[in-house]
Amino acid sequence: MFIRSRKEVHCNTIEEFNEQLKIAKSICTAIFYQKYDKTTPICERAYFETTDKYYKLTYKLGSEKRTYVVDKNGEEYYEPDTVHIASEINKVYKVQKVSEYLPDVKYDSTPYQGGRVGYRNTIGSASPIRDSNKQYRGKSTEAIEYDLSSAYGQFLAKPLPDLRTAKRNAKINKGQVGFMRYGSTSRGFARLRLFTEVGTECDYVFDLMESPYKDWVKSIFAQLAATTDEKEQRKLKDKFRISVGLFQDKNPFWRCMIVEQCNDLIKGLLRDTSIYWSTDSIVSSVERKDILETDYTWKIKHQGTFKLKDRTTHQWNTETPKINGIGKLAVKYYNETHDVKFDILTDKIPEETGSIYVLNKNTFRLEINKECEHYLK
Repeated sequence: MFIRSRKEVHCNTIEEFNEQLKIAKSICTAIFYQKYDKTTPICERAYFETTDKYYKLTYKLGSEKRTYVVDKNGEEYYEPDTVHIASEINKVYKVQKVSEYLPDVKYDSTPYQGGRVGYRNTIGSASPIRDSNKQYRGKSTEAIEYDLSSAYGQFLAKPLPDLRTAKRNAKINKGQVGFMRYGSTSRGFARLRLFTEVGTECDYVFDLMESPYKDWVKSIFAQLAATTDEKEQRKLKDKFRISVGLFQDKNPFWRCMIVEQCNDLIKGLLRDTSIYWSTDSIVSSVERKDILETDYTWKIKHQGTFKLKDRTTHQWNTETPKINGIGKLAVKYYNETHDVKFDILTDKIPEETGSIYVLNKNTFRLEINKECEHYLK
């Protein structure tokens, strides 16, 4: 069992969660199947909430009020230590704050889905890309996947905009970068776009400075090279991913610069033979030595048969496609009971919806979903 905060406990097994359900049922006089909103009464009451990925139980035992969380499919819970990563990167160099150097830029504190919108409404950052080549959709192709190793880390070591030199509505000079606000997402958040060409007039212009995280990044890459433990590698890579994500709240210009540089690198390497791509990878139908010869660290992550069902749904060789819940279990069952492995292009993706575990309200316990019992035989 992993405790993320004082009031929230993540259970790594269904048995752990069922034990909490048992306690709640024995001491609570009422059970509500809704989210606990922190304002409704909690004494002798339990609140059971269902989200897309989790089941959550909130009740009070003695003076302790906690929310217990479990994955609906019984998968092990993993959450990066965001607080520790934020502390570590700030010890290396304190993140420059927009509030300090651009105080006229509004910080929007409007609550949004349990969090704060922050700068998204005023200077929202860039978005990672993920797309595919239409001519390969619905087809099986021999391919190679080139992975940009810890992409965010590689660009975190490169020059960053120095907020101390902020200029508004100015043209880019040598040694500077600019940013412009444009459009909005489906949620209405404005985006930032990075510009580097000298002479371009932008909403915001900054001098470039050497990245203060250069040595920190180098040390993490050295640790990655020295270990083969997958969990340890994930924790190390999370330091880059989480750090760049945390920039959004204090310095979205830094986040935008890193994400946009990743995107621009990938876009510049796309060819007609490119099948599928994301912010840190390209799947190609031909060998691309030119990718490996760029000034960045790449590795070949996959090689073999790549099946692209639609814009983003895909499968490598006979591996299980990235689907969740009963569908994932059904594919596993299919592979165990057929001579030929599941093929995302020729076999029908299971239509069953829901999760592997469901709540039996009579017993107030999580049990195997009857729709997928036959997959477990």
